[in-house]
Amino acid sequence: MVLSQGKTIEARKILLFLGLIMVFGALLRTLALHRESVDQDELFSRSVALMPAHEEFEAIRYDLVHPPLYYYLLKGDTLVLGTSVLAVRTLSLVFGVLSIGLVGYIGYQLPGARYTGLLAAGLLAVNRYHIYFSQQARSYALYTFLVLLLVLWIQRIYENPASKALWVGGAALMTVLVYTHYIGAIYVIGAVLTLLLSRASRSTKVGALVAGGCAALCFVPWMVLERSIYVEKHGLGENLSWIGHPTLYGLRVVLIDSLGLLNVPMASTLELLVIAGLVAAGLIVVSRESGLRENPVVTGLLVLALLPPLTLFVLSVRPFNLTLFILRQVLPSLVLLSLLCAYGLDRAYGMTRSRVLLYGGVTVLLCMTVVPTAEAFRAGTARLPYYAVEKKVMVYSHEGDAVYAGNYEEGETVNFYANCTCVKNLPANVSHLPHQIIFLYRPMSGQESAEHRALVAVGYADRAKDYFAPGQYPDRGVDVDEMIRR
Repeated sequence: MVLSQGKTIEARKILLFLGLIMVFGALLRTLALHRESVDQDELFSRSVALMPAHEEFEAIRYDLVHPPLYYYLLKGDTLVLGTSVLAVRTLSLVFGVLSIGLVGYIGYQLPGARYTGLLAAGLLAVNRYHIYFSQQARSYALYTFLVLLLVLWIQRIYENPASKALWVGGAALMTVLVYTHYIGAIYVIGAVLTLLLSRASRSTKVGALVAGGCAALCFVPWMVLERSIYVEKHGLGENLSWIGHPTLYGLRVVLIDSLGLLNVPMASTLELLVIAGLVAAGLIVVSRESGLRENPVVTGLLVLALLPPLTLFVLSVRPFNLTLFILRQVLPSLVLLSLLCAYGLDRAYGMTRSRVLLYGGVTVLLCMTVVPTAEAFRAGTARLPYYAVEKKVMVYSHEGDAVYAGNYEEGETVNFYANCTCVKNLPANVSHLPHQIIFLYRPMSGQESAEHRALVAVGYADRAKDYFAPGQYPDRGVDVDEMIRR
C-alpha cells in the first residue's frame, strides 16, 4: 500500500511537471506569434478553407502537394474561430502543444524509463523547428502528433493484440495519417515493419499487415483522382524542384536538427556523435535486459526516426531524382530521435547511477536545443515581415504608383495585409508598363531576379530601394524597388 501510494505521488509530480512544460511550450509558441507574418503557404491553406466544398476539393487536388484532410479540419476550425491569422493557426498550435504532452507520456511508458518523458517533453518544448511549425497554418504539427500516436499504438497493440478496438483504431489512424501527409505512408510502413520484426504472435503480424493494407486501400481513391494532375504537371518537379538534391552533409544536419545545430566549429560532428552515442546506449541496455524484439516500442522509435529521412534522401538523388528531402517532411522523425536521445541518457544513468552523467547529460542536451532557439528568438522573426512590406507598398500605392510582384504569392500576401488588390502580377510583356512602377522581388530567387533584369533591359532603373527580411534569415528577404524608365 505504501509503495502504491508512493507511485501515485510520483505520477502526480510527473503530470504536474509535464503540465508546466506544456504551458511553457505554449508560451514559446504564442508570445512572439503576432510578429510572425503569414506566408504564402498559409494563405493557400486559409483561402482553400474558405472556399465552397466543391471548389476546395478541386483546389487541393490541383495543388498536388498535400492530401485533403488537414484542409477540411481547418475549414471546421474557421467556422468556429473565424478567419483571422490567429484563428487559422490555432489548429497547429493545439497539436503542437499536445505533442509535447504525448512525447512526455510515451517517454514515461518506455521500459525502464524514469526521466525520459520529462526530458523529451522539455526538449520538444524548446525545439526551434517544432515551434516554427506549431505556428504555421499547415499540416506539419498535426502530422507529427499522428506519428506519435502511431508509436503509442505499436506499444498498445503488442501488449494487447486481442483488442478489436485497438485494431480498428490502428487502421483508422494509419488512414488519417496518409490523408494528412503523403510521407505518412512511410511511417505506416515503418510501424508495420516494426511489428513484423518483433516477437509478436503470427496473428498480430498478420493484423499489422491487414491494418496497413486497409489504410492503403482507403487511400487508393485519392491517388486515382490525383493521377491526371500528376501527369499534367509532369510529376512533382513543378512544385518541389526548388528543394534541390541533398548531400550527405545535408542528411547529417537534418538528423542533428532533432536537437538543434549549434553555431560553433565542429558542432555538427560533435552533436552527431552525442546523438549516436545516446541512441546506442538506450538500445544496448534494452537489448541486454530483454531484447529489442520484445520491446517493439523502442525498435519502432528507431525505425520511424531513421526510415523516413533515409528513404527521402535516397529518392532525392540519382537515379530517382525526386526532390523530396526537406526538414519539414520528416519533422516527426526529428521528434522521435530527440526522444531516443533522452531515453538513452536515462537508461545510461540507470545503469551507472552517476548523477554527474545525468546532470551533465541533461545540461548538454538542453544546451544543444535551447541555444539555437534562443539565438533564433534574439535574431527576430523567422518569416518575411509582409506586414512591413505592405506598409511601404501602400505609401507608393497612395501616391499613384502601379505595384507589381515578381511572384504572384508575394503580391497575394501583401494584398492580404493591405486588404486590397493593389499588387498585380508582373506581365510577360514589360515594355508597355507605366513610366514609373514599384517592383517586389526576392533577390535570392533566380526567376524573380531575372524579371528584375528584364525590366532593366527595357530601360528601367532603380530610383529607390527598400529591403525587408526576417531576422533569422537575413538573406531571404524581398526588395521593394521604385523603378523609373530612363
